[in-house]
Amino acid sequence: MPFTTAYVDEEPPQRVQPAQEPPLSVVAPTPIQLPANPTVGELANLDPNLLDVLELCSVYLVALDEQFTTIEQDWVDAKFGPGSADKFIQIMSTIDWAKCFDDIYNKLLLLGPDSQMYMLTQAPKLFQDLLESDGLEDLEQERLIGLIRFINESLNSSGT
Repeated sequence: MPFTTAYVDEEPPQRVQPAQEPPLSVVAPTPIQLPANPTVGELANLDPNLLDVLELCSVYLVALDEQFTTIEQDWVDAKFGPGSADKFIQIMSTIDWAKCFDDIYNKLLLLGPDSQMYMLTQAPKLFQDLLESDGLEDLEQERLIGLIRFINESLNSSGT
């Protein structure tokens, strides 16, 4: 059964209209240590379905404050691979925000047991690190808590 953001939070997240591209702020880049193989990200060894849902959740989180800073972009490229930040920007400009949580839910259902366990145990820290990379705002923390709750409830309702 698909869930909506109203199920997760009392107040729906502020959404960027699909026809609009979220404004991106320009912040001086901070050096970040890249993985040993610069052509792949640190998460490259994960299941493709798991990477897909991690990317969608990360896109949702970086779009919350309508700023995808260069610090966040460097973090995304280090974790998901070079060019991933550009991919995120493209996704943000075309995503249907009203269906974002339905899409996350459907992607969660495609995960095997190991990937579901990753989402329950390791993804929260990954998402926290992403939001803290350029300074964590109260709204971001609230939405992160709501996203984690949504993930937990979605996976628990699916029989995990």
